[in-house]
Amino acid sequence: GIGGEGHIGFNEKGSALDSRTRRVALARKTIIDAAPSFGGEENVPTHAITMGVASILEAKRIVLMARGASKKEIVHLAISGEVGPDVPASFLQNHKNVGWFLDGDAAGS
Repeated sequence: GIGGEGHIGFNEKGSALDSRTRRVALARKTIIDAAPSFGGEENVPTHAITMGVASILEAKRIVLMARGASKKEIVHLAISGEVGPDVPASFLQNHKNVGWFLDGDAAGS
């Protein structure tokens, strides 16, 4: 999926195109968003392992999903906005075989 600020995996805003699989500190927003699944913020891990952007782009096929109106703007930026580290999912524009699976709200329809 795509995060509310355009992250893919745990490649948060500012992740480099050449990033590889690594341990990362989770952004505060990611922790807050995950809290319900962990029974509260205090139970959410502060770090995670993520494939880097370069590692993801080496895949033969990439599938990304998004649902809900809260993802509409970031999906638009990822698909047709400027490519760069401010919206890590925008790097997927450089891949030849990406499938976006969106509900009507995330697609803006």
